[in-house]
Amino acid sequence: MKIKGKIGEVVILIDCRATHNSIAEKLVKRMSLPLNGTSNYGVILDSGIAIKVKGVCGNVEVWLGEWKVVDNFLPLELGGVDVILRMQWLHSLGVTEVDWKILLLTFYHEGKKITFRGDPSLTKTQVSLKSMMKSWEAENQGFLVECRAMEGGV
Repeated sequence: MKIKGKIGEVVILIDCRATHNSIAEKLVKRMSLPLNGTSNYGVILDSGIAIKVKGVCGNVEVWLGEWKVVDNFLPLELGGVDVILRMQWLHSLGVTEVDWKILLLTFYHEGKKITFRGDPSLTKTQVSLKSMMKSWEAENQGFLVECRAMEGGV
């Protein structure tokens, strides 16, 4: 589920498949976020590739509407999102209810019902074939392409 948030204007992915929160390396550089070094800390990415993490960005503030998240984030190359909130954050919410079909996350905090609604416009993006072919130059990547319509003439 993707929603808009703020450390500036960012796209946030809520992902229950992995453990640690992540932040895009380009965002860390752009915002000059301090990086606390770690020794030999490795992460296995969704692709199955293991990488060493350069450090941890501590106590980063991320806003989801009126809700403030202050947590640690691993700087990684994330691609189409700026921040990923994972089980590290979801666990802190306690009991949650998620409807992935309508992109709705609900939980209670101090007796108050809190609801986050995903932004469907952030879920899929259009890309030209030329742009996609340029990105294929990098190694260790794969793509799932869903074609709904084609434009052009004969």
